[in-house]
Amino acid sequence: MEDGRASSAVSGTQIAAWFPVIGRQWASIAHFHDAIIDACRRTLADAESKREDWEGRQVKALASIVLLEGRNLEEVFQELMEIRKATLEKQVEKSFMAVEETRS
Repeated sequence: MEDGRASSAVSGTQIAAWFPVIGRQWASIAHFHDAIIDACRRTLADAESKREDWEGRQVKALASIVLLEGRNLEEVFQELMEIRKATLEKQVEKSFMAVEETRS
């Protein structure tokens, strides 16, 4: 007894037995974390968005990664730079290929 109250800890097993629907609901939403993170990374790599909505979406994606993965800003900005670098390299390669096709 602590502070005059009895300890009434309930285990996860007991809760699952009392409310079996929780397990089924968890199974249906468990993939959301990875899906949100993947969508954030696609947003960070997006080079086709209009300028006015691009910055806000980038900030929201970075904030989501920080919150969902518990990472610090330095790590997230490093990932942003790596993603943007890869995106830029793809765009440059695509441009070079287009120039080469016009020369052929």
